[in-house]
Amino acid sequence: MGRDTTSPRRADDRAIALLVACRLVATLANTSCFTVGVLGTAVYDLGATVFEVSLLMLVVNLAIVAGNAVGGLAVDALGPRRVLVAGLVGYTLTAVVFFVVPLSLTALTAVCGLYSAVFGAIVTVFTSLPPFVVSDASLARANSLMATAENAAYIVGPALGGMVALAWSAPGCFAVLGIGGLLGVPFALALPVGADGAGRRGVCDGAPDEASRDRGASYVFQGFRLAFSTPALACLVPMAFLAFFAFGAFDSLETVFYRDVLQVGVEWSGWLNAVMGLGATAGSLALLRVPEQRQTVGLAAGLVAVVGAGTVLYVATTSPLVAACGMAVLGFGWGLFEPLLNLVVQRDAPEGAVGRVMGVLQMGQRSSGVLPLLAAPFLAQAFGVQPVLVTAGVVALVAGLAFVAVARRVAPGR
Repeated sequence: MGRDTTSPRRADDRAIALLVACRLVATLANTSCFTVGVLGTAVYDLGATVFEVSLLMLVVNLAIVAGNAVGGLAVDALGPRRVLVAGLVGYTLTAVVFFVVPLSLTALTAVCGLYSAVFGAIVTVFTSLPPFVVSDASLARANSLMATAENAAYIVGPALGGMVALAWSAPGCFAVLGIGGLLGVPFALALPVGADGAGRRGVCDGAPDEASRDRGASYVFQGFRLAFSTPALACLVPMAFLAFFAFGAFDSLETVFYRDVLQVGVEWSGWLNAVMGLGATAGSLALLRVPEQRQTVGLAAGLVAVVGAGTVLYVATTSPLVAACGMAVLGFGWGLFEPLLNLVVQRDAPEGAVGRVMGVLQMGQRSSGVLPLLAAPFLAQAFGVQPVLVTAGVVALVAGLAFVAVARRVAPGR
């Protein structure tokens, strides 16, 4: 089974500690680099317009979708450890490429495509990993603590990025990405043998179950069918799609919102995201207090509504302090929503298919932001940056409330 069966609690504790450490390091590297390094460099150093930022983020989103797809397939076919180690090394190689090529918006966009594909694969691995290395009894704890580590990185990472930008430059944040990738590799290598793909959720090595019978093109399309194979999954996938659809406009407009509406410097993108990280940390830890019977699709839908309400508070102001309060609320909602979402998927995904199902979920989330991303510059030009962002928050609020009702009918108790 890939775990120490003579001491399952101790084995789970060790596996969770390694998962938490690896996710903390990888997310710290990513958040400091992307929040300040990528967007800060584009807007402040290279003077990118809203349209140019939208093009950059379109490349980022499409590359993440591709990374999600490849990562999900690779997890089920090769085991998560190999994919995770390759992704972490990919972070370091991306940083090297960034510092080698001359700085321009075109070069930044190309490097971000590579960086984002690696990121997409890593996200799918992390959200798929717990069932490979811990018992069912420890799944909620593993997801909660991994999300807490991720959210702690959202506190420290953007703040670190802000300090690097002040002391050196926004592009200097790519150095943090490279170092973080290397630091995460030892933790990935030390994970239990289940991370190689053995065990009840791993690679099935020719077992006759439906999830692992075919390979090739059918193996890809099977992931989409399996992602809708239970009532809970059939509700979660479109819910996550619509939630992320509402926030697609933020990718291209949020940094401009800081500059033109809040009228603050690039370092504030770090500070405000750190506040969101504090709220998200509290939210992820709150999962430990949620009884198992309440860990349902309905609760996830309610949290999407909380995120929408917090978003409206965040962007419907010109005060950085009020915006920080909104960030804390939406951070709490996301902090509890994401590990709960992963937990339900891990429990409901068919045997041997958790990687593909999680990959489809991640692909849906990322691809949902493409249309708003394309429309955002035109909408912002017509109506202004702030009204577009407020509308996005309202959409999330309404979608969450609607799915609360849907979940009660389609997936009661799930």
